[in-house]
Amino acid sequence: MKSALLFATLAFASLFGCQTKPPAPPAFRACEKLASAGVAVQCRAAQANGLASAAREVVAFNIPGLRGGGGQVMHFEKAADLAATEEQLETIREFVGPHRYVSEQARVLVQLNPETPAELGAKAKSVVLAL
Repeated sequence: MKSALLFATLAFASLFGCQTKPPAPPAFRACEKLASAGVAVQCRAAQANGLASAAREVVAFNIPGLRGGGGQVMHFEKAADLAATEEQLETIREFVGPHRYVSEQARVLVQLNPETPAELGAKAKSVVLAL
């Protein structure tokens, strides 16, 4: 009798409300943290192309107060792909600007628009370093 009651309780719980939502992908989690820090708004999935083509996941976002400018969060499956993308960005630093922040542990690279104010860049850096 007790086992039947336990089974019924577990079955009910699994059907009605005790299901857990899968965690957000790493780039989305990073973008949500950037949004909480006031660096990003409107996080949205983006295509992994161009310099981000080696990324497993790319999330684009707008930067508050920066008209027409935004950034992107890239998550890499392989550390080698992250390192190669960092190197590519460094070769065109004068075009993409100084705001690139990396968490090797999370395999995440955040790139901000070159016009991003230094204050927001510093906030983004601290968020990324804490990933």
